[in-house]
Amino acid sequence: VSGRRPYSYTFSHDKIFACIYSALPTGMERKQLHVRIGHRLLDAYPNNEYIKFVAVDQINQGAESITKTTERVELVRMNLDTLKLASKNSAFDRAQDYTASALSLFPNDGLWQVDYALALELHTIAAETVAVNQSPGELVDKVVLHGRTLEDKIPASTTLMMYYGWNHRFDETLDAGIALLKLLGEKIPRKAGKLHVAWELTRAKNDAKHMSDEELLALPVAENKNKIAAMKTLFLMYSAAFCTSAELMLVIVLRAFRMSLRNGIVADVTPFAFSTFGICNEYMKNETECIRFHKLALKLVNIHSAQVVKSATYYSTYGLGLHRVMPLEELQAPLAEGMKIGLQVGTPGPALTCGLMLVGLHYIIGTCLTQLEPMADQYMKLMEEYNRTTVTVCMCLTHQKILNLMGRSNDPLTLTGSAMDQTQHYHDMVASRNDVGLFLHLEYRFQLHIFFEDWDTAMMYHKQVLKHPDGLKSMGPHFQIVEHNFLTALLYFVWHRRTGSRKHKKLALQILQTMKTSKVNGNPNYDNYIPILLAEMRAKKLTKHELNETFRRAAAKCKFVQLRAMAHERAASLIQEEFGDKDLAKQHLEAAKRRYEEWGATAKVKDVDEKLRLA
Repeated sequence: VSGRRPYSYTFSHDKIFACIYSALPTGMERKQLHVRIGHRLLDAYPNNEYIKFVAVDQINQGAESITKTTERVELVRMNLDTLKLASKNSAFDRAQDYTASALSLFPNDGLWQVDYALALELHTIAAETVAVNQSPGELVDKVVLHGRTLEDKIPASTTLMMYYGWNHRFDETLDAGIALLKLLGEKIPRKAGKLHVAWELTRAKNDAKHMSDEELLALPVAENKNKIAAMKTLFLMYSAAFCTSAELMLVIVLRAFRMSLRNGIVADVTPFAFSTFGICNEYMKNETECIRFHKLALKLVNIHSAQVVKSATYYSTYGLGLHRVMPLEELQAPLAEGMKIGLQVGTPGPALTCGLMLVGLHYIIGTCLTQLEPMADQYMKLMEEYNRTTVTVCMCLTHQKILNLMGRSNDPLTLTGSAMDQTQHYHDMVASRNDVGLFLHLEYRFQLHIFFEDWDTAMMYHKQVLKHPDGLKSMGPHFQIVEHNFLTALLYFVWHRRTGSRKHKKLALQILQTMKTSKVNGNPNYDNYIPILLAEMRAKKLTKHELNETFRRAAAKCKFVQLRAMAHERAASLIQEEFGDKDLAKQHLEAAKRRYEEWGATAKVKDVDEKLRLA
């Protein structure tokens, strides 16, 4: 019968196995029998993948009886082929078994002297397999020690970088990347500052300013192996720098872009480099160039059939760029495709980043939480399966926020429940120096307190958010900036009305003007938010009837159900505060309750019910 692990078999009962096995020869004779059984299975079923696992297992059990070097080398090759097959089918535990069996055939690194090419391939591929759930450091060290050329050592070294990145060890990722870049002839400052960014940016702009779209798309394919390796190394460093240092992240993406212009296109990197150069233009407030390079990135993906980098380019282009000119709802299809393609071609990190963005997008556009929560849970499990800690620590925040709003936590204002523990998560972000993760942690706590109109605590968390400038910079190009800007401006308007603070009124008006300007420049998404802020801003000057109608019109203009609910809830609070009309306030609360019910936000329904009781 099928065993517990994929591609393994077992007897239906232990006693049957014991009875049969005890009747077999013992000692070396038994081991030789295992070898003969394995070879006969392979001869009888040469094209059967399932039988191959059983056959190689049999031969491995008798490996001690194989004394000829040529036969032991052949068994190493068989184990290597089988571990590749196991990895292809995501049977990583089995793959590691075959790695151990292959390595045991030549102790003391003997295989390197017998068959260098085979030893190099085994250690390189085994490192990739082991990295799924444990450190490949020992295997990588062997490659670095015995590798004859830099080209031979690069794949294993990049695997170690990826392992560090997956496990939130960002400093080690960046240190390893910078050391490898130095060997490849590219120097990157470990502690990049604004002057480094300015220098890279100036050179990138000068390199690109005279090139038309046609010339950029017709760039030759890169041929220099060291430059290709350097560009791939920069790509691997991007996520670690994104989480820890905005300046270093910008230096990395600008260098990758410049190298593409100088050395030619690397299909696995250049489309992403073009997209991130678009993000750099967003930071410079150059909207036209931002959109231009995002669109060029998509064209490069198609021209070069760049499937490996497609998911990374999609999350960068759509999640961090084209949302400025596309309705948020239209981002769903490309992000879903990016996730699907990434998992298919073996780039789970970017693929799951697309998945993270997709869940966040569904949340913002008001997808029913009862439908969204299973999606978040499924993606969380995928991230844990692929050991992608970086995206997991962000997804658990979104997942727990959803659970809180659904009423599936002890306290809707505390991010502790089945998806995460708020205190532990905070300490983990501090310990790993993940400024983006820490920013999101505080941002989501800020958002929850806004939703439940706990303005004092919301302001406290907002002040903490502002202490993380790298996190704020990372939010700038993200589609979630629309929600961040809206909630921040709403808090400032409320704070001004409560305290008379002119400073906060001025800040709110600045954000509102930014949103209006973005709308004029073609952003279709602020239409959902601006009417509510305008109503909030004008509340003091409006009659009761005008206030009532202004908020009703604002709610009607919102496409997203949670915003309609919030508009009615704000109307109820202001009508009761300014005019003391509980009946009219009650009408808005009833409307807010219906919208929260539609959204699946049970905790908010209970919150509104309590307001209705008091009204």
